[in-house]
Amino acid sequence: MSKTKKKWTVQSRPRKKWTVESRSKKNCTIESKPNKKWTVHSVESNLKKKETVESRPKKKKIVKSKPKTKGSVEEDMSHFFKDSTPVYFIDQNTKRETPAYFPESGFACKVRWDDPKFAKDWSMDGYVWRVYGSRKSVEYKGGHVFKTYFKLRIDHGEHSDAFTLEFNKRAYAHPDYENEILIIYEGDKSAVNVDYYNGNAKSQQKKGKPYIPTVPSAILTAKERMNEPPSKVHKDIINSAPQDIKRQACEATREVEQVRNAQRVARRAQMISHDAQYNVYELGTDADFLDGFQLTPDLVIVSIHKGNFLFRFFFSLSLSLLLYLSKILTWLTMFILYFFVL
Repeated sequence: MSKTKKKWTVQSRPRKKWTVESRSKKNCTIESKPNKKWTVHSVESNLKKKETVESRPKKKKIVKSKPKTKGSVEEDMSHFFKDSTPVYFIDQNTKRETPAYFPESGFACKVRWDDPKFAKDWSMDGYVWRVYGSRKSVEYKGGHVFKTYFKLRIDHGEHSDAFTLEFNKRAYAHPDYENEILIIYEGDKSAVNVDYYNGNAKSQQKKGKPYIPTVPSAILTAKERMNEPPSKVHKDIINSAPQDIKRQACEATREVEQVRNAQRVARRAQMISHDAQYNVYELGTDADFLDGFQLTPDLVIVSIHKGNFLFRFFFSLSLSLLLYLSKILTWLTMFILYFFVL
């Protein structure tokens, strides 16, 4: 590829004169430097080049937007003492009314409870929320109230696009009113992703169903009844939940598998350890029902009825002989393999 040299002549600006008046009121003439010429050599190929040079695109700074809240703490807390603010009491037989599930923007309500089992049910309303920041103590009329922001989850993962503040909620807890909380919803409800499914779903059937979080009290009920059949527990929870479809979707367990998983977690929490053999040995020695326990070469666990002394004596003797013979057989096998086979 041939290359050609080109020359350009660049001339400076023409001479200029400025008249400056000094403090002594004398006129001074300042003349610019004389014109200079520069010769610039460049190397240009025969290929056509773009005359314009585009600068690199500027990176967009990601700025976390704050919740779009219109009212101040005083305006929000005014709902706490208004008679028009709906109040819902939660217990085993009483649940929130329909407006508290999948609520609209601008909705505000108070939730009360006595049993700690229902202390977190207010946070489940049909949408998938994530605490935005942390619980903050804010000043209110010379005192303090606790304020919590929530952002809406619209996608899977932990990236910034998986959450939005276009539709948000905030909760207030007053220290003088225990077991009571004020909830306010604000923003554009159209930001809710109605197609959001459970992140643990693997089958296409489950991915096609929208994910609705279950209230914690229903999960605790399944854990309390960990030794009962999961299908029976699931059926009882559904029958005790409200019949309205929106309320039942939040107050009842989704399927039998959810109950079974909760029961499994409860049983694991009561285990002495996750080693089944150690659990048998620990319980056997404490309850004095374990008469024989062997780990190698094979696992042998023996428990003898303690009513017949002679039977217990001869059985223990025969068991000892069997264990001794099994060890001899194991050593003999290892000896034969080592000297005659290997």
